[in-house]
Amino acid sequence: MGAWDKRHRRRRRLLLVGLRLLLLVAAAYGLLLCPSWVEGKYRGTKVYRNAPLCTAAQQGGAVPADDCLEQLTGRVVDKVTRESCTTDSNGVRSCTTDYDVRVRYERGTPWLSVSAPTYRAVRRDDRAELRTWHGSVVRMVVHGHTQSYLAPAESAMLWRMAGAWALLGLVVGSLAVHRKTYAGFFAAGWLLLTFSAVGITDGVLFGSLDTPDLIVFAALSLPGLGVLVAGWRFSPWH
Repeated sequence: MGAWDKRHRRRRRLLLVGLRLLLLVAAAYGLLLCPSWVEGKYRGTKVYRNAPLCTAAQQGGAVPADDCLEQLTGRVVDKVTRESCTTDSNGVRSCTTDYDVRVRYERGTPWLSVSAPTYRAVRRDDRAELRTWHGSVVRMVVHGHTQSYLAPAESAMLWRMAGAWALLGLVVGSLAVHRKTYAGFFAAGWLLLTFSAVGITDGVLFGSLDTPDLIVFAALSLPGLGVLVAGWRFSPWH
């Protein structure tokens, strides 16, 4: 019986080692592909962030002749609120409210998310000053309130960088994490660091990272670092 248990444990360890190696190889391969995966969206984002405003002649066509930002006027035609709720393991229910306004302009009638103060300030038929990039609204000014939105290439680039960070976490975790008790801490801490990692990388790529940004990102990193340090107590090296 003891010999059978030993063989079973050995097979189980070999299976876990094989799965770890497979995960490591897959994550490392995906990480190698990330630069080319992000590159196209990076170029599109760079063009957008350096784009000038369109001239009156350019804005006369159906689509801007060059990569420039159109300035258009629209009207608020509707507004709604949406509430989403979650219940934790202790039965505590928490809800968040999202605010949207619908704006009609010559190229469409999109729903745009806004802040609570903006939502309370706007009324139907209010004039909205819009700035668009390749047909997508990237800024709206209404009733003195300004709302900014990510351009499609910019949004895609940030999501892809977050994916690259997740793959890097799989590589590091596969090499460094050897205990189940620490794996959960590592995964949670790494996930909490995603926003800061992506924000810092974005700032470095576009040369927009300054001291206030670093302070903000450092503060946002504290929860993730705290989870990693707390989990370190369960690591093989402690």
